[in-house]
Amino acid sequence: MKRFIKVAAIAAVSAASGAFAQVIPLVNPGFETDFAAAGTLRILVPAGWRVFDPSRIVNQSQNSVGVLNPTGTTFFPGVPEGRNAALIFLAQSIGRGEVGLFQMTNVTLQPNTRYRLSVDVGNIASGFGDPNNFFYDLDGFPGYAVRIFAANTILAEDRNGLFNTLSEGEFARTFVEFSTQATHPQMNQVLGVALINLNTAQTPQNPGIEVNFDDVRFEIVPPCIADFNADGGVDGEDVGAFFTAWSAADPSSDANQDGGIDGTDVAVFFEAWSAGGC
Repeated sequence: MKRFIKVAAIAAVSAASGAFAQVIPLVNPGFETDFAAAGTLRILVPAGWRVFDPSRIVNQSQNSVGVLNPTGTTFFPGVPEGRNAALIFLAQSIGRGEVGLFQMTNVTLQPNTRYRLSVDVGNIASGFGDPNNFFYDLDGFPGYAVRIFAANTILAEDRNGLFNTLSEGEFARTFVEFSTQATHPQMNQVLGVALINLNTAQTPQNPGIEVNFDDVRFEIVPPCIADFNADGGVDGEDVGAFFTAWSAADPSSDANQDGGIDGTDVAVFFEAWSAGGC
C-alpha cells in the first residue's frame, strides 16, 4: 500500500507544479546490448557496466557476471523488459564478500535535488539452461542491494527490502530515493548506480547463489514536498520546517510552484504530507 500512496502523492505534486521526471541516461539499462539466445546465458561484463568486486572473487566461472535470456526455461516466465536480465552468480565463494555491477553517470550531485533509482530484482528459480541443457540448482536467495553513490560514499540504498516477499522465479521492482539540501559533503561529485549480490550464505540445501537485475532507471524527480527537510522521513519535523519557511515567505515553501507564497501552498503541502509520503 505504501508504494501506491507514494506514487499517488508524486502525481499530485507533479500536477500542481507542472514538473516531470528527468531521465539520467544510462548505457544498456535493460542489458539487451549483449545478445543471448533463448534459454541461454552469457558470461561477460554487460556493455556499459563495470564489476564491483572488492574481495576479488569473480573468476567468470563459478563466480561470474553476465546476461541471461530465460525464454523457454523455468528460471523466470520472462523478464520485465526486453529479453535479457543481468546475472550475478556466486557459487564458489559463498559468504566471502559482495559482488555487483555499477555504472557512473554523466551527472553530478546538485543542491536541492531529488533522485530516484528504480530496478527490477529477480530471485531466479532452479532449472535447465544453456546449450548443454545443464541443471542449475538455484534455490534460496543470497540477498541484494541497489545503491545510489558518489565517489566511495553510498548516498541511499535498498538493502534486502524485498527479501521476504520475493518468491522463486519472480521479479519485483524496488525504488531508492535521495534528496539533497543546499549543501552536501559529496556535492558536485559524479553519481553512480550499483546492483549488488550480497552473497549471504543461506542453508547448505538452499545456498542462494544468484541475483538478477533488469530495467534500471535513474531519474531526477520533482521535490518531495512532504519531506520538506529532505531527511528521508515524513514526520512532524517537516511541518515545522515548512511553516518556518512559509512564514518567512521563503521560495522553498512555494509548494504549487506558482510564484507566490500563500494559503494554496499550505494546502498542497498538507495534501502530500497527509498521504504519508511522496
